[in-house]
Amino acid sequence: MHRDQWRVAGIRAFYRSLLESENCLGVFSHIRETLEQFSSFFESHAIDKKLVSMPIGLDNSYIAKDVEKSPETIKFVFLNAEYRNADAFALHGGVSCLKLALDLLRERSDLMFYFRTVRPSDDALSSYGFDVEELKHHEATKIVWVENYLSFEMCNTLVAKCHFLLLLCADLHSVSIMSALANGTVPIVTDTIGTDLYVEDMVNGIIIPGVGD
Repeated sequence: MHRDQWRVAGIRAFYRSLLESENCLGVFSHIRETLEQFSSFFESHAIDKKLVSMPIGLDNSYIAKDVEKSPETIKFVFLNAEYRNADAFALHGGVSCLKLALDLLRERSDLMFYFRTVRPSDDALSSYGFDVEELKHHEATKIVWVENYLSFEMCNTLVAKCHFLLLLCADLHSVSIMSALANGTVPIVTDTIGTDLYVEDMVNGIIIPGVGD
């Protein structure tokens, strides 16, 4: 047996014993692909009986109060799940979103982009292929870095005041998507696993293909 196969077999056996035991009451997920992968990986009827699909939702606290969207300026917001970590900017799709911002700002001026994340250094931005001087021309006017802490209510308000949510990352962030939809903000997301539970392309959002492959 190949070394990697041996390691996988060991992991399967270890976790199978835990999940099959009477101490495990159930395995819950709102993503059907996750449950399908559990079933395929463990190949256990005992575990299959414990797999439970459970929908999730938001309460009214995620709906921002008394927030209106600007009729003159189209606003976008990018959310970095690890907003204090500059290295996570690229991992959560920040590079793609910033390139989109600059491309659109070359075509029209009635746009504004909020990036809730620590701004990467000039050297890092240059390594991603950005013209830093062009970027600085738009910063604080058309491109705003929201680097300080935002409370739960303030973050909801920021999402609600924007027309589009930019969430071009490899992982599903279901709460952010649902929060955007609840506040009338159109999510622009990737086709990562689970996205289709919330977003239908060109119906209530925009799905960028590629991650699913």
